[in-house]
Amino acid sequence: MEGYSNLASVYDELMDNVDYDLWSERIDQLIRTYSVPYSKDSTHILEFACGTGNLSFPLNKRGYRITGVDRSNEMLMVAEEKRVDFGSGISFIQHDMLSFPTNVTYDHVLCGCDGVNYLVNQKDLEGFFEKVYKLISDKGLFIFDISSRYKLEKILGNNTFGEDRDNISYLWENSFFEEESIVEMELTIFVKSDQDTYRKMKEYHVQKAHSVSELTSLLKNAGFSWVKVYDDLHDRPPVKTSERILFLVGKSR
Repeated sequence: MEGYSNLASVYDELMDNVDYDLWSERIDQLIRTYSVPYSKDSTHILEFACGTGNLSFPLNKRGYRITGVDRSNEMLMVAEEKRVDFGSGISFIQHDMLSFPTNVTYDHVLCGCDGVNYLVNQKDLEGFFEKVYKLISDKGLFIFDISSRYKLEKILGNNTFGEDRDNISYLWENSFFEEESIVEMELTIFVKSDQDTYRKMKEYHVQKAHSVSELTSLLKNAGFSWVKVYDDLHDRPPVKTSERILFLVGKSR
């Protein structure tokens, strides 16, 4: 994941339409339901692709101890600035999730906000799932989400988006390659420096459209015993037009 170096400074403002409190509520509900035994006070969650901590902080408010991991130093710098309002139950580490060490185990592992979509080849997916299996305690859960193929191909696809805000304007140009199931995204961002001046920044991202069956098979091959999938944050299975799919994965019944 090479992006987010320029995007970090404006990421939270551009994502202000996302209800992270609702996300954390859903994650909390899943942990309460499927974690046996359940004890929030002692629960330590390892969160990959944590970004600026938009999921980390509301989960910490709910009582969970959080260790957030992200490759982007710029995103983590923003997270650290926000961390001053929190106690010792949250920390951030700069690291690539594919090479993260497995010498410590955690109660649960989380990877939100399309982190798995950035793993564009099967070898990386296999390695990541095998790593997560080692990182989770025997009764632990692995929770992650993906943007669906429907979203990446039909909604983002070969489309261009743009927005002009008071202090930020952006142009988001996408190209979907069906044979590889990959979407390439190029963002051009203009941030207002003063009354008449804008600073131009560019970001390039690549995501892979993974199928539920493919990911389920790789998770089972990594050793996980069960996989549940949901339509975004709803307590129902995904359908053909689901834009986000949430995975709940366990090591043991």
